[in-house]
Amino acid sequence: MRNAQEMHKYDKTCESLTLALKGESANYVYKNVGNFWEVNFENSRWSPITKRIWESYRDNNQCLPHIFKERMNESELHAWLYTFYDRYLKQFRTPHKPNLQEPTFIRTEHDPPSGKSRRKLDFFIEGADLPDVPKHHWRDIRVVGEFTKSPVKKEAKYHQLTRYIREIFYAQPLRRFVHGFVMHGLNAEFWILDRSGAYSSSEISLIENEEKLVRALSSYAFMSDEELGLDTTIRCVNGKSYINIRDNKDTSEREIEIDPEPISRPETIVTRANVCHRTKDEMYMVKLSWGSGTERSELDYLELAKPVNGVVDLKWSKAIHEVETHRAGLDFSTAYKVYFRDNEWHLSHGLHSKTSKFEPYFRKRKLTLALLSPNGRPLKSCRTLREFLSCLLDAIIGHRDLYAKANVLHGDVSEGNIILTKPDADGKSRGILIDLDMSTSVDDKVNETEKTKITGTVKYMAIELLRNMSEGNYSIKKSCRYDLESFFYVFLMGCLQYGCSSVNSEYSKSWYTNNTSLNYFKKKGDIIENFEINIMKHFSSSFDSVKDLARDLRKVLFGENLEQFASTSNSAQLYAPIISAFKNVITQIDGMKLIHPP
Repeated sequence: MRNAQEMHKYDKTCESLTLALKGESANYVYKNVGNFWEVNFENSRWSPITKRIWESYRDNNQCLPHIFKERMNESELHAWLYTFYDRYLKQFRTPHKPNLQEPTFIRTEHDPPSGKSRRKLDFFIEGADLPDVPKHHWRDIRVVGEFTKSPVKKEAKYHQLTRYIREIFYAQPLRRFVHGFVMHGLNAEFWILDRSGAYSSSEISLIENEEKLVRALSSYAFMSDEELGLDTTIRCVNGKSYINIRDNKDTSEREIEIDPEPISRPETIVTRANVCHRTKDEMYMVKLSWGSGTERSELDYLELAKPVNGVVDLKWSKAIHEVETHRAGLDFSTAYKVYFRDNEWHLSHGLHSKTSKFEPYFRKRKLTLALLSPNGRPLKSCRTLREFLSCLLDAIIGHRDLYAKANVLHGDVSEGNIILTKPDADGKSRGILIDLDMSTSVDDKVNETEKTKITGTVKYMAIELLRNMSEGNYSIKKSCRYDLESFFYVFLMGCLQYGCSSVNSEYSKSWYTNNTSLNYFKKKGDIIENFEINIMKHFSSSFDSVKDLARDLRKVLFGENLEQFASTSNSAQLYAPIISAFKNVITQIDGMKLIHPP
């Protein structure tokens, strides 16, 4: 399903954001991962340097009992860190051009001025090529750290760390992973967060294992940008952004300029992390995505969809990176899985006894680049009622042909997954269905879990799917019926929200809360029991003339008695009356028989 950012105002408070981040990472947070130290700090090219730094630190009588003590406050921890940096690491900070083999350097405490929310960092490291200025930006931060003198607050500090790392991922949407650490009481724990979850080292004692603390912090200063998780697919030169593409698989790669600001980017961490850029020549859309980690990726479904009109066309693609690559060598079998309950975390007693050998420890996501055509604009940018209806109709027909001709069920019909093309010679735009990452093959070449797992965007999800989720059942037999119902909700949301006040734009927020039972009962009540009062009465004035279309679509989907919610063996027969209903209204508009505001 869609991730946490779909929830209404999910990031307006620290509490709501923490809840959202916990929800999306559920079952994918591990503590005390085997070989964490060896993989990330010991078996590395800079290990001899960090060892010499440790020996110098030790031989200069820095390992004294009074250095770390019980109830050590945060200002004392800050003082130790900055003293350590000044004495042992500052000498390695030299201005230079960005280079994959150059170190980064440590900054003192400051407030990054921009981001999704205001955050105050305890400690961070940023790129060495930056000028020494008091203001900093999330796009430049490489490593973050948090301190607390209280051991009982380590869970709270971990969640604070995730909120900071969320800001880093938002500012650096192609970031592969982020290093962080939490120092609590007389212990420290080192973390890595990526698009598949979070995992940590064992807790180390600041007194008994001071060498590990010194060498880990030193390692951060010597890691290259790539080793710190930065991606170099997009190159920035003099304020312009470039990427290498092929126009098709038979041509050679060429450099092309893209808009530096993505038209979409992920707002949270454990997600498919779709990032989309338009090319400056306006021919293509460049989509970078981590996918869902399923056996078949969006690229596979786009290949199957190539002969289908009304569905985005894949021109070329390539793989860039895999989560398995930077997690290689780690042993999750004896780690502790973290379970979040009642705002506290609980640990399993070792995964070797808790996890089926067939259950993966993490989603094996892959970062891919896809060159897509056409380049479009959002559905909400439609200029007339006719354009809105005709583009929805195009997408429905594309969905039907994708299902019938390519044996692919889209699985995530939503407003964001329908775009409008540039107007043709007659000034008309077409609707295109995009984003096949949650699609399912309806042939026999896919395993049972992919066939049955519920997918979609909660706001537009079918009532029957919501009912199953409210009962704790997250699998159901796939059907085009549920996607067609989602098209109905896209239509209704347009009628309610386009060209209206912000009050109406928030009207459906109770359809997509983090309470699955509330989502189910509220949507069913609005659509089945109180449709005229809760929905029709709130249509934007620009859509008054299509109220009868809304009533007709409702009857087609739910039957005359409004009792049909589940899929049937003949659900594909729903396409014809739905398409016919849209065509009839568009014909009336073209014949001026249906009067509507401009």
